[in-house]
Amino acid sequence: MGINKRAAEEAASQIRSKIRKVATLHFSQVWPMIPDHFMNHLKQARRVICVENNATGQLAQLIRRETGFLIKKRISRYDGLPITPEYILRQFKNGV
Repeated sequence: MGINKRAAEEAASQIRSKIRKVATLHFSQVWPMIPDHFMNHLKQARRVICVENNATGQLAQLIRRETGFLIKKRISRYDGLPITPEYILRQFKNGV
């Protein structure tokens, strides 16, 4: 999870440099899920994108199951390669 965190933070930094507001939220522990720790952030966001290294969106599904919050946009990588800031930015620019 740490590698995705650094990639997401670097991509967010690059997006911020173009005068766009963006934030990152990293889950160092996903279970037990404690919605009080993160739901305010998700509810306040205009758009939420879940970045995951799997094809099925496991974290986004877990969040929906436990909180009812639907994350509509996902950046997923499941080809065995790591998620990089460049990969995130490319997906973001392609309309994710």
